[in-house]
Amino acid sequence: MNTEPHIINTVVPILLFIAFTIVVLCIAHRRETRRLAKLAQKAYERQRRIEERRRLAQAKKERRRVLAQAKEEQRTREKLEKHMRLKASILPNFHAEHFGQDMQIEPVWGVTEVQSMSERHLKYQVDLGQQTCTCENFKKRSHLPRNHVARWCKHLLYACNQEGVLNTLEGLQADVVEFRFTQCDQMYSLKHSKLPTMILTISDDSLSRGWVNLYARKKRPGENIYSASGEFDWFGWNLYEERWSYGEGPPGASPLRPLLKLANDGDVKNLLDEICLSQI
Repeated sequence: MNTEPHIINTVVPILLFIAFTIVVLCIAHRRETRRLAKLAQKAYERQRRIEERRRLAQAKKERRRVLAQAKEEQRTREKLEKHMRLKASILPNFHAEHFGQDMQIEPVWGVTEVQSMSERHLKYQVDLGQQTCTCENFKKRSHLPRNHVARWCKHLLYACNQEGVLNTLEGLQADVVEFRFTQCDQMYSLKHSKLPTMILTISDDSLSRGWVNLYARKKRPGENIYSASGEFDWFGWNLYEERWSYGEGPPGASPLRPLLKLANDGDVKNLLDEICLSQI
């Protein structure tokens, strides 16, 4: 019996089916490849657009930053120029000198006891020669040199008065030892071209809260602010709030305000030192 035709009739359809399946799979694979390629292209284009928008947004943000920086620099320059113009118009009206050091007192030696002015049972040891005191207040002053008025606590001043060593002081030096508060780190004599000499004191502690102290003469009956010759009175000025303590300024406060307000833009010590240096 011849089986070859039977085998052929069986195998050929199978082979044809396999070939057809392969063709179909190839076509499907090609289509899927194309579809995936299109999806990949779309994803790439979408990501490219996102990156482009991000780049444009970043560039726009950078342009805004550069413009803002340029405007800020311009404002800073204008503010500095205005500050310099104000200084040029204000500072020549003032004369300032460092004050309070090298007080001309009689040299004296010895240790004495001074009764506390607030506690009866307490006494302090005052060394007149070394100008020291055992009170707590002196610890804040001890870094200052001898013969500096801000070194002297009230016990030292009392002992010096008792010994008569302050009798040699004259003029402003005689006045300053009578001030209510002499504790400070810097003291200046300050003279406006139209006003009597004033004393301005600066302590680092008060300055940290924005305060400087000014001592100016009160007017006597019949005097105006330009010729005031009365006793010195104390006035506080707040650099941050631009106001006098208790709302009351010294006689002739108007010419002082521009200088004190000018100090708000910088360090008041540097400003006063600049006035001092300009007159050397």
